[in-house]
Formats: sequence, C-alpha cells, structure tokens
Amino acid sequence: MRTTKRILVFDSDEEERGLIRQFLQGKDLEVVDTGDGREAIERAAQEPFYLAVVELRKGDLDGLEICTRVKSASPFVPVLFLSSSVAASGFFAQYLGNADGHLHQPVDLRELELHVDALVRARVSFERLLEQQAERPLLLVTDRLTGLYNRQFLSSRLEEEMLRATRYEYPLSLMVIDLDDFKEINYHHGFLAGDAVLRQVAELLRGSLRQVDTVCRYGGEEFVALLPHTDCAGAVIAAERLRRVVQRTDILLPAGDRADQPQQTIHLTVSVGVATHPDSETTPDGLISLADQAVGVAKKQGKNCVILGGH
Repeated sequence: MRTTKRILVFDSDEEERGLIRQFLQGKDLEVVDTGDGREAIERAAQEPFYLAVVELRKGDLDGLEICTRVKSASPFVPVLFLSSSVAASGFFAQYLGNADGHLHQPVDLRELELHVDALVRARVSFERLLEQQAERPLLLVTDRLTGLYNRQFLSSRLEEEMLRATRYEYPLSLMVIDLDDFKEINYHHGFLAGDAVLRQVAELLRGSLRQVDTVCRYGGEEFVALLPHTDCAGAVIAAERLRRVVQRTDILLPAGDRADQPQQTIHLTVSVGVATHPDSETTPDGLISLADQAVGVAKKQGKNCVILGGH
C-alpha cells in the first residue's frame, strides 16, 4: 500500500507559498499550506506529516512552536527552515545550526529541490532501514556498545552519499571525532568506566547533529559523522559546537561497590578533523583519511580543537 507523503508548509508570503506549493505538488507530494501561524501550529499538533517547511520570522516564535509540535508527533520528521538574512543572523541563529535544513528567503526553487530531495531520501532510507532491521538482526549495522551505526554501515552510506553529492553538485562533509586521553580513563577507572564514557559520548554526538546526518562509531574511541549538504565552513561550525558540548558536559562514571561512595564525574575533550567533498577529496577513503590526518594535527596542536583537512 502506498503511503501519502504529506508536507506542511508555513510561509507568510502568499506568492512564495504558492510557488512552493506548486513545486511540491509537482513532485507528487500532498501539501498542506498556510500563512497563519496559529493554524499551522494546530495542524502540526493534530496531523502527521512527512516533512515540514517552516518560516522563521523576526519577532515571531510561531515557527519554533510549529517545529516543536511536528517533532513531538514524530521526532523523525525533518524540518526545513526558511528565513530572511536578518532573522538568520539574529535570535534564530542558534536554532538554525541544529536544523535539518535551512534556506534564505526569497526561496530559490533549485535549492529547495535539493534540500527537499535530500530530506525525503533520508526519511525513506530511515524507513527502509527500519524495515530491514525488522527482518534481520540490528547488529548487522550497529555498534553493540554505543548503539550507533558501525563502520560497515558507514562504508556503504558514505559511498552512496558521495555519488549523490557528485550527481547533484552539493557539498558533503565528514568529521572524525577522537576522544582526547581516553586511554587514561581505562587506566585509572577501568574498562567498564571506559565503556560507560563511550556510550554517553555517543548520545551527545547523536543529540548534537541533525537527523539527516549519519554518526558512527569507527573504532575504539573514534567516531565519524557524515554531513550532507554541508560545506567546509558549515562543517567547522558544527564541529566546534559539538566540541563545546562534549567539553562542558559532566560525564558520569559507574558507581562504586560501596553504597556511600559518591558517583564520580569527569570532563572530556575531543579533537575533530573535518574534510569536505569535493573541495578536499573525491573518494570515500580519501575523505576519511584527510579528516583523520586533521585529527593528528589537532592532537599535535594541544588537542581539544577542530582542524580542517587539506587547508
């Protein structure tokens, strides 16, 4: 049975909204559109949507409320934000950094097509993956310790994303994230503590990246994040944000055997290497290698920093 892909569009500009509606309908998508913030909030709370295109307006929080309602109904629904350059540089900048996608107004239909196609593909891929996981063990594509995707899954996903990025001419960035001085944790607190740290860091990474991004445990204390539709500047911003999140988070160590023994917390840092296709590399292995080399540079520069590979 075919599932209808219903898209919510909130845009106060009637002409622009009409162009977006016509474009999306031409892609065989069912569109529910409105320029009224209250109506959009009510529809988002009452109806399931496959994707949401939401305008952020200066001095108006309706767009954020719509996003909250859509994500509450299903956290896997991608949200594409629209905003003027004024709104994007002001209060909403902190939210745009974690958005599934963002376009400046007036909207360029070619850019809209690239973003919508990418978000729909990500949603379809996610649903297909869920179906496959129902038919075969989840362990085939996930890391048993952290629950993140594993190295085998990354290999196939990276190859697919690079083919798409080349075909549709959009940037694709990759981050290698390495925990600083992780072996000291195993040495001083034991391997069970090390495992607990890796699980918590995995959750931090998952929560700090967009739904369309792919984060994997690459091996040991090393993680890889794949960021489609992200150029080198955007990837460095995302990496810096992630680095700060890890640095300021209290990481809990397992409680001791004694009931009166307080649970310890530690603080970690990460070194992050960034590489971008096609700016830096044009092969999957080359992209990972370049980002990994950048991690080595970060370690030599004192750790706890982000380095852009190939620059």
